[in-house]
Amino acid sequence: MANHRRITAGTVVFRCLLLPSSFLCVIFHRQPIFQWIAVGALAVWLLVSIFSLAKAKKTSKKAAAAQSGISHIRDERLPDESVPFQDQGLILIRQLNFRITEQLKSTYPMISWLWVRRPTTVELAKGGVWRIQVSHADPFNYGEVTMTPAGQMQITMLQVTPLDDAQTCAPSDYDLKPEDVMERVDVAAWYSDTGVNILGALIDDLNAQGHRRLIIHDDGEVCVNCGSELKSVDRIKGFPPRMTWSTFCDLLKEDDITAQVQPDGLSLAW
Repeated sequence: MANHRRITAGTVVFRCLLLPSSFLCVIFHRQPIFQWIAVGALAVWLLVSIFSLAKAKKTSKKAAAAQSGISHIRDERLPDESVPFQDQGLILIRQLNFRITEQLKSTYPMISWLWVRRPTTVELAKGGVWRIQVSHADPFNYGEVTMTPAGQMQITMLQVTPLDDAQTCAPSDYDLKPEDVMERVDVAAWYSDTGVNILGALIDDLNAQGHRRLIIHDDGEVCVNCGSELKSVDRIKGFPPRMTWSTFCDLLKEDDITAQVQPDGLSLAW
């Protein structure tokens, strides 16, 4: 295949025209017509050779331009891997929550837990010790999560007994102002605009920590069962009033969330 590619138009003219006419010119050197034939063949060979060189040069330029264009297109299509993920810190925290839950459940299958103070991603990168409050892990009620800068994790279970058993509880009764009630009557609009994102983030965080239920009080305070007590984890501003909770339960049911109206608040299970 390589030998066929080397045969050009100039080579064909040289073999088939110029070379035979040269032999004829040598044999019949006394006849001028063969000399003129040889000169004509030489001129044709020169023209064909020049044309072939020009064509080959033009083809090589087109090939180089096409290759450059392909390289440029490939460079443009390369993904920009330097763009960070949105909410990367939240994703890392949730991954850590799942790791802690998985390690705790290997010993206590019914355990659930909460951060006493949730660390930031900057703190996790430096390493340290953070305390968690656990339930369904008798006799332990707390734990310490130790993280190294290399990503190694160790959990130490603790049994903490306070010196003072007296507890200061926030008041559970909250009287809504009439204007606040009027603003929050349209529970469907509140849920589609705001509530679905707030509750979705809360449920994702608590689910990663082993919880399957929460309760929301009339004032929007979100609590979960931690041991034998309810522990506040968040507060939802502008939470719909009790008079709209029956409609709210129907909206939550469409998102596979079971909601029940209870005397102390709205109970959600997933």
